[in-house]
Amino acid sequence: MTSDNMKQKNGDLNGGYKAFKIIYNIAIPFCILVCVCALILSFFTPAEGGNARTVGLSVFAVCLAVAVAAIVFNRFCNRKAGYRQYTPKAISLINWQVLVPMAAMAIVTLVPFYVLLITSVKTLSEANALEFTWWPKEGFDFTNFSYMFEKMTGEVRINPFIAFLNSMLYALVPTIVGTLVSGLSAYGFSKLYFPGREWLYRFMLFTIMIPGCVATSSSYLFFDRLGWTGFEGVSLPLLIPGCFGGMVTIMFIKEYFMGVPDSIFEAAKMDGAGRLQSFIMIALPMALPAFMAQFIFGIISRYNDYLGPLIYCRYPQQYTLVLALQFFDTPGGERQLLAAAGVFGLAPMLLIYLIFQNKIISGISISAGVKG
Repeated sequence: MTSDNMKQKNGDLNGGYKAFKIIYNIAIPFCILVCVCALILSFFTPAEGGNARTVGLSVFAVCLAVAVAAIVFNRFCNRKAGYRQYTPKAISLINWQVLVPMAAMAIVTLVPFYVLLITSVKTLSEANALEFTWWPKEGFDFTNFSYMFEKMTGEVRINPFIAFLNSMLYALVPTIVGTLVSGLSAYGFSKLYFPGREWLYRFMLFTIMIPGCVATSSSYLFFDRLGWTGFEGVSLPLLIPGCFGGMVTIMFIKEYFMGVPDSIFEAAKMDGAGRLQSFIMIALPMALPAFMAQFIFGIISRYNDYLGPLIYCRYPQQYTLVLALQFFDTPGGERQLLAAAGVFGLAPMLLIYLIFQNKIISGISISAGVKG
C-alpha cells in the first residue's frame, strides 16, 4: 500500500476513531468508578425482601464487561495498519490513572463518615429501621445531640465535657513533654558521639518490634505496685509514662536531624554555645515541622486510645470521651444517639486536622533538614 493510500485511509477513518477515543477515555474511568461504587454497595445487607445486593453485583458485572470489551477493541484498533494512537487534547490534560484511584479512595474513606453523620440526624424509627436510607425521609432531627448529653449525665452519670477535658489532658501533657524528650534523645543520637551509641539505638529500635499488648499485664502490675491504679484523681498510668517519649518519635526526628549539617553546630560551639543551647536555638527551630507533625500524631493517637483508659480508669470522673461513648453501643440501642456521640467525639480531631493540615504535610518529610 502506497503512502498516499495510507494517508487516504487514515483520513477516512480518523473521524470515527477520534469519536471512539473521546468516548473511550471518558467511559473507561467512569465504568471503573461505577464498578467500585457498586462493589462497595453490594456489601451492605439489604432489607428483608430487597434486591439491593443483586442489583449492585449486576451493575458491577455489566460495567466490568463493558470496560473489558472497550479495552480489547481499542487494543485491536491500535494494532491495525493505518491507525495511529490518538488522544484528544482535552482528555490528555486529565491524568485518569491518578484521578480514578483517588476518587475510589475518597469514596471508600468518606462513605463511613457520611453514614455516621447522616444517621446522627435521623429520627429514632428511621435510624433503627432494617433498611438503610442515604437521606432522611422523615426529616432531620437535631435533638439527638441534646438528648445524648441528657442521657450521659442522667442514666450513665458521666459528664461529657469532663470526659472531653480528660481526653485532652491525657493527650496534651504526655504528647508535649514526650515530644520534647524524644527530640532531645534524637539530637543526642544524631549529633553527639559517645561509646555504644549505635548499639543503644539498635536496641531501642528492637523494642518497636515487641507488640504493645505483650507488656500490658506487666505494666499493670508495675503501676499497681506503685499505687497508681487505685488513685481516684488523674489516672497516672495514662499521664506519666508518655512523658518519657517514644522510640518511633525519636527515630523520625533523628532522621530529620541527620539532614542538618554538623558544621552549623560546630560553628555554634565555637561561638560558645553549649549543647542544650544549640538544641534550643538551632536544632529545635530547624526541626519544628517534624516536631509539629509528631505532636499532632501523638494527640490523635492518645485521644483515640481505648485500651489504656479501659484498663486504668476505674472511676467515672477519670473516663475519657472515647471510653464514655461505649455506653451507647448496646444491643438494640438507639443508633441515632450512638452516631451523634460518634460525631461529637470526632469533631475535635477533625478541627485539629483542618487547622494543622499544612504542618502535617510539611513535617512528614523524613529527610528535610538543610539542603546543600
